[in-house]
Amino acid sequence: MMLGISAIMAVLPLAGIAFLIMTNPNLDVDNLFMSLILLTISGMFGLNVLMELRNRGLKLPLLGAAPAMAGGGHYATEIAPVALPSGEVRERGLVEHVAYFESVVGQPNRLVVTLRPGGDHTPSRMLVFRGDVRDQFPVGRKVEVVYRKDGGGGAELVERKYLV
Repeated sequence: MMLGISAIMAVLPLAGIAFLIMTNPNLDVDNLFMSLILLTISGMFGLNVLMELRNRGLKLPLLGAAPAMAGGGHYATEIAPVALPSGEVRERGLVEHVAYFESVVGQPNRLVVTLRPGGDHTPSRMLVFRGDVRDQFPVGRKVEVVYRKDGGGGAELVERKYLV
């Protein structure tokens, strides 16, 4: 559905350019800039159509094939967070960034950890922990963490071990 809408939206500005040329064949500044704007809009929607076709498996001459992802188009399940029967969550990955934020009085401080679960092509995840546990997450190390989520906007770190 979105592919069809994007294709239509890529062709409509080109029809607008044809209409501009038919109604006023003189090349003036107004027609020039209107044509440039319409070509940009058409190009953006056309690029969206091409990328969508590539993601659906069509091999395109300039874009090539879509990068292969584990799990048939989805990220592999072994790098996703695993919910344990106790209600805790286990996650593995490379620590990319650690940021510590002090809260106002009466609220727990927060630690934001950016964790990359798989290789270079997997998206990073941000985990928010309550308290100061910066020493548990050295940047550049692979870790496996077990944490307990709560409704207060953070998680409690239960266990952490380093992976090789």
